[in-house]
Amino acid sequence: MMLLQIIENQQQDVNTLLLIVLTILMIGRAIDKYFDNTKK
Repeated sequence: MMLLQIIENQQQDVNTLLLIVLTILMIGRAIDKYFDNTKK
């Protein structure tokens, strides 16, 4: 029972981490597009 709870918590951490990484990538791409537009 305790082990299952630990595994579930780790899965939540992984999902949160993936969400953060995706958000950072999206922000990075948005910044890249913004700078590409200002160059032209």
